Amino acid sequence: MNVKRIVFIQSIILLTSIKAFSQGNDLYPDFEISLTESLHQSELRKPISYYLGKYVFVTEELAKNCETQYGEFKFRVNEKGIVDSLILSGNLRPFVVKKISDRIWSSSGRWKFTHLKENLKSYWFTYPFYQFVDPEASGCFTRGNASQTNLKLTYNVLFRLPYNSKGLLKIKDGYLIEPGSTEPYSKR
Repeated sequence: MNVKRIVFIQSIILLTSIKAFSQGNDLYPDFEISLTESLHQSELRKPISYYLGKYVFVTEELAKNCETQYGEFKFRVNEKGIVDSLILSGNLRPFVVKKISDRIWSSSGRWKFTHLKENLKSYWFTYPFYQFVDPEASGCFTRGNASQTNLKLTYNVLFRLPYNSKGLLKIKDGYLIEPGSTEPYSKR
């Protein structure tokens, strides 16, 4: 099957699993960030994605790998705002997984659910994260191109979804967080 066709089919499946909710505050939890954190936040990222992906960089060593990397972090937050479970999948390097996992665990206490319509004991969140490489800088013009193209298409679909101002989108089984990514490493 053609790579673009697979990405298209995956995108359709994802989009059909998203419930058509209004962006009302009674559907979304609050995520607290300090004033200092909000001042240092990237204008391109919404608060939650920025917080979770902070301190993750593409190094020269990673760029030489020639392979775009992807990870999906599914975590559960209990009604008190404490992260109590984390499930990982993907091919991210262990040090990247550790940095993002540490940020997820450190988000405990920042989640507030008191105003939500549905009063559940726990809430699930999914955070997709991508690490792209620059084929020119890495010297790998053909290796990994299909993977990078496929993941860039998926990233672009996910990035364009209608997230709220904090970077959350209500989906069937919880919340999707705006995807995080690193810029390709370049020696230029």
